[in-house]
Amino acid sequence: MPALFAEQGVIALPHVGRSHDGAWIEEGFFALGLSAAAGLLIAAQFDQHAIVTVSLGRPAELHLAQEPVG
Repeated sequence: MPALFAEQGVIALPHVGRSHDGAWIEEGFFALGLSAAAGLLIAAQFDQHAIVTVSLGRPAELHLAQEPVG
Protein backbone atom coordinates (compact mmCIF):
# COMPACT_ATOMS: atom_id res chain seq x y z
CA MET A 1 0.00 0.00 0.00
CA PRO A 2 2.74 2.59 0.68
CA ALA A 3 3.86 2.17 -2.94
CA LEU A 4 0.37 3.19 -4.10
CA PHE A 5 0.72 6.48 -2.25
CA ALA A 6 4.32 6.97 -3.38
CA GLU A 7 3.24 6.62 -7.03
CA GLN A 8 1.04 9.68 -6.46
CA GLY A 9 3.81 11.62 -4.68
CA VAL A 10 2.00 11.32 -1.34
CA ILE A 11 3.74 10.66 1.97
CA ALA A 12 1.87 7.96 3.92
CA LEU A 13 2.46 7.40 7.62
CA PRO A 14 1.25 4.22 9.35
CA HIS A 15 -1.73 4.71 11.65
CA VAL A 16 -3.65 2.48 14.05
CA GLY A 17 -7.24 3.33 15.01
CA ARG A 18 -8.61 1.89 18.26
CA SER A 19 -11.79 2.01 20.26
CA HIS A 20 -11.44 3.27 23.83
CA ASP A 21 -11.87 -0.24 25.22
CA GLY A 22 -9.48 -1.85 22.72
CA ALA A 23 -12.19 -4.12 21.28
CA TRP A 24 -11.75 -2.63 17.80
CA ILE A 25 -8.37 -2.05 16.12
CA GLU A 26 -7.79 -1.11 12.49
CA GLU A 27 -4.49 -0.34 10.80
CA GLY A 28 -4.39 2.34 8.15
CA PHE A 29 -2.45 5.29 6.81
CA PHE A 30 -2.34 9.03 7.36
CA ALA A 31 -1.73 10.32 3.82
CA LEU A 32 -0.31 13.84 3.72
CA GLY A 33 -1.58 16.04 0.90
CA LEU A 34 -4.05 13.54 -0.56
CA SER A 35 -7.38 15.00 -1.68
CA ALA A 36 -10.64 13.52 -0.39
CA ALA A 37 -11.56 12.45 -3.94
CA ALA A 38 -8.26 10.60 -4.42
CA GLY A 39 -8.57 9.07 -0.96
CA LEU A 40 -12.02 7.75 -1.74
CA LEU A 41 -10.78 6.19 -4.99
CA ILE A 42 -8.03 4.37 -3.08
CA ALA A 43 -10.49 3.39 -0.32
CA ALA A 44 -12.78 1.82 -2.93
CA GLN A 45 -9.92 -0.36 -4.20
CA PHE A 46 -9.57 -1.83 -0.72
CA ASP A 47 -13.30 -2.13 0.17
CA GLN A 48 -13.14 0.63 2.78
CA HIS A 49 -16.41 2.28 3.84
CA ALA A 50 -15.07 5.75 4.57
CA ILE A 51 -12.07 8.02 4.98
CA VAL A 52 -11.39 10.91 7.35
CA THR A 53 -9.75 14.12 6.17
CA VAL A 54 -8.18 16.87 8.25
CA SER A 55 -7.19 20.42 7.38
CA LEU A 56 -5.31 22.94 9.49
CA GLY A 57 -7.71 24.92 11.66
CA ARG A 58 -10.76 22.81 10.76
CA PRO A 59 -12.44 19.81 12.38
CA ALA A 60 -11.89 16.35 10.92
CA GLU A 61 -14.42 15.33 8.25
CA LEU A 62 -15.80 11.86 7.59
CA HIS A 63 -16.34 11.04 3.90
CA LEU A 64 -18.49 7.97 3.26
CA ALA A 65 -17.81 5.81 0.23
CA GLN A 66 -20.60 5.35 -2.28
CA GLU A 67 -22.62 2.16 -2.07
CA PRO A 68 -22.06 -0.12 -5.07
CA VAL A 69 -24.80 -0.01 -7.70
CA GLY A 70 -26.65 -3.22 -8.46
